[in-house]
Amino acid sequence: MIRKVIIALSALITSAAQVDAIGAIMPQADLEAINTVDKADYPAIRATEGGVELIASPNEPTVFMVYSITGQLVKKAEVEASAQMTVSLPGGCYVVRCVAWAKKIIVR
Repeated sequence: MIRKVIIALSALITSAAQVDAIGAIMPQADLEAINTVDKADYPAIRATEGGVELIASPNEPTVFMVYSITGQLVKKAEVEASAQMTVSLPGGCYVVRCVAWAKKIIVR
């Protein structure tokens, strides 16, 4: 009986969700949000020698926040629409956030 319930639940879960890379089950709504972000080209970031390049959306200014790996805000920058800005940073791991996403980046 328990096995039938587990099979039924797993079928229900897999029809409305997927399992992410670490094995956690992701609801369908989260998958749609991730797919939307993956398809977006802007805003964007790119690692450069000694920093990070922040590229704004073509239609509106974008506010980027750069955090150290410990969570401390290192830099906050507003980049005008269709513009880009290079922020100099010491080597290390950082998290860059904007309204659309948060991404990890390594500066060498």
